[in-house]
Amino acid sequence: MDHDSVDAELASYRPLLGATVWETIRPFVHATVAGRCGEYSLGKRRMALIRMTAFAAWLHATGYAQLNEQALNPDLIDYYWHHRRTVVTEQTAKQERKLLRAIAGIAPTIERNLPASRSEVKAPYSESELRDFRRWARWLRIPGHRRDALALLALCAGCGLSAGELMHVRRSHIIQLTDQKLGVTVTVRAPRTVPVLQAWADALAQVREGEPEELVFSPGSRTRNGNQLVNVMRDIHGESKPIAGRLRTTWLTRHLAAGTRLDILLPAAGLKDAISLAPLVQHLAPVGPEAALAQLRLGGDL
Repeated sequence: MDHDSVDAELASYRPLLGATVWETIRPFVHATVAGRCGEYSLGKRRMALIRMTAFAAWLHATGYAQLNEQALNPDLIDYYWHHRRTVVTEQTAKQERKLLRAIAGIAPTIERNLPASRSEVKAPYSESELRDFRRWARWLRIPGHRRDALALLALCAGCGLSAGELMHVRRSHIIQLTDQKLGVTVTVRAPRTVPVLQAWADALAQVREGEPEELVFSPGSRTRNGNQLVNVMRDIHGESKPIAGRLRTTWLTRHLAAGTRLDILLPAAGLKDAISLAPLVQHLAPVGPEAALAQLRLGGDL
């Protein structure tokens, strides 16, 4: 392996991303390609660099995982593949998935039999952070930026949508449910209808205003990918940013804390089982011994 040529190639690579985003994901991309793709041909290594950059930008935009070795697991790669199927052709998405799995060291002949691995789930946002996000969204001066910010918050924090699902919501998908309150119909990945949390109902009502068939998030964009999610955060200051994946985690955790039954929550979240909810339990507020006893006794007559 010619380390000098690999280093030179990495140093000269400039993806079509914002400077801040590239500075954030570059160490992970460079370390992965240099450490795992050094024996690739020049053309294949270049493609690996492009694919890893796109994958890292998606992780950064959605907040699904930290940018480290744990992100190179089959669950996250498959989740990214499902997202990419809504953006590019099925064949292209398969090729991307195959290369990412190869970079991750997943043998093609056994990849389906590997046990599931999970990356660390980021903590849900606090009530204070959510209030700050709401104020930020309402005070954005450019109407398009304000619209995108409200759509991100109302649909991800208020309805638990993923980043990929958010990208495909049209105003006509925001509907009045049987209780005369608003909800959203999801049309991709796991089609379903989700009621909005009461705390975000006013924001969703604002997002609904306008041309019914227009996309609610970044309607002027010709492509639907993580770059739009990154762009909406350009005007927010401070360390805490409203990341779609973490907003969804916040929605899920609030339902778990409120005791929403799993047979109700799982379909509303577009989940097939409760495995992915297990890491969220650590973020629930602790319960004292007496309260725990009371819950376990299920007081009342049978």
